[in-house]
Amino acid sequence: MNRKQHNILILVLGSLTAIGPFSIDMYLPGFPAIARDLCTDRQMAAGAISSSLVSIFRTGTALPMAGMLLVSGVVSLVLQAGYRRIHTV
Repeated sequence: MNRKQHNILILVLGSLTAIGPFSIDMYLPGFPAIARDLCTDRQMAAGAISSSLVSIFRTGTALPMAGMLLVSGVVSLVLQAGYRRIHTV
């Protein structure tokens, strides 16, 4: 692996690491507006929304991350020119 490929790999892996927490926390600044729209306090809005949105956000972040794992696996196989035999002890 040359220097350019190594830097691209670091960039892709770093981006994948940052996307998960960033996308999950995107809705948090909107809680005051959501509570105001639902005519309730922040704690009730947080409980109602987090219980329904957690599954959506987890699915929304898990699917792209799974896709990136598949793509990165194929890319690594192409760069290594195929499968390597697993050494067992």
